[in-house]
Amino acid sequence: GAALSASPRARCTWGKGASGEPVYLVGDSNAGHFSESAVGAASTLGRRLVVSTDNACPFIDLAIEDTSIPLVDGKKQALIVLPHGGPHGIYDSWYFDEEAQLLASRGYAVLQINYRGSGSKGGKFIEAGYKNWGTNIVNDLVDGLNWAKNQPGIDGERICAYGGSFGAYASMMLEINQPGLLKCVAGYAGLYDLNTLFEKQGIPSDKYLSNYFKKAVGDDPEKLKKYSPLYNADKIRVPVFLAHGGNDERTTPGQAIRMHEALERSNPGHEWMFVETEGHGFYNMRHEREFYDRLLKFLDKHLKTAN
Repeated sequence: GAALSASPRARCTWGKGASGEPVYLVGDSNAGHFSESAVGAASTLGRRLVVSTDNACPFIDLAIEDTSIPLVDGKKQALIVLPHGGPHGIYDSWYFDEEAQLLASRGYAVLQINYRGSGSKGGKFIEAGYKNWGTNIVNDLVDGLNWAKNQPGIDGERICAYGGSFGAYASMMLEINQPGLLKCVAGYAGLYDLNTLFEKQGIPSDKYLSNYFKKAVGDDPEKLKKYSPLYNADKIRVPVFLAHGGNDERTTPGQAIRMHEALERSNPGHEWMFVETEGHGFYNMRHEREFYDRLLKFLDKHLKTAN
């Protein structure tokens, strides 16, 4: 689905270039061969900059994917915040990220934030995200964006949020909690009604999952509604693109369809892609390509303006 995919066997890793600089390497993992030349010059890939904020703000780590440092022709870049899924225990790392690189290859700066609840920083950091899905986790995204939009080369007036699964939830809540910050929002296989977490999940150990979600997000129906995008759809004023699969057993299609219907009433210009045969994410190459084509056109439409 991403433009950088060379073949079904192509894999990415990272290492050192000829001058010792970190570069991404692409090649055939079965043959055990990786090279920069597999996708052309290393400079065509976004350079990953990790910014530690532990001293100033202990709850977030930042990483920016950026293809044009320094500025290209003096123009500033639009910014896309890409919250990871999960949220608990998952985290963004140094490894090659197909979506971040896809967006960076189109000239966007991409911000990834390990908000509280993310992995790699210990159990207390994971627990710091419990019952904070629509509040402090989103606040961490805001803090990260407030830092990033003031960096040289970033156009703080052109920001969109895009994510999958919990990342879609966080993107929608970012617009709901911080009106005026974003120009658009896109959600892929997203969670829009927190109460559906307690419905049958279609995966083993439903009782275990129910207990887990009570701990992670709480079980007060009214609070879950309060922090669900579905019940706040009228607060989403920017253009929206939603994509979902009809066989999704993690984030059920019913709640995505209800989100789509709610937006039809309050945000009639939003875009909608529903593929009956897909699950939690699109795996058919034709559907995947169509999704990313539509996503890029959506972002271009709302972010690539003259500056």
